[in-house]
Amino acid sequence: MRVSLEGRMSTFGGPHDTGMGPNEGLALIDSHNLGDFGQLFLAEQPPGTTGLARRLNPEAFYIACRWDYQVTPKVDLLKSKATVTNPANGKSAQAQPVD
Repeated sequence: MRVSLEGRMSTFGGPHDTGMGPNEGLALIDSHNLGDFGQLFLAEQPPGTTGLARRLNPEAFYIACRWDYQVTPKVDLLKSKATVTNPANGKSAQAQPVD
């Protein structure tokens, strides 16, 4: 199924995101499935943190939304990619839902 949505965007996650707690986790990825998404994370946990949200690699492409799990279950989101396009320059990238 292909759906097109428009909206504002912001960045989040990674070792320097002080807007989230040092132990904040992710809704879709945890220690049980981390190995399946290793490319999204830094090799080492940043010092003074324990949460996966702070371990996200700032160079990787990932997204978070307010998902309705009754419409799109977590298992389906983990198998999906979203195409994100910058309307200013037309560049697109594939992003993995993580939260």
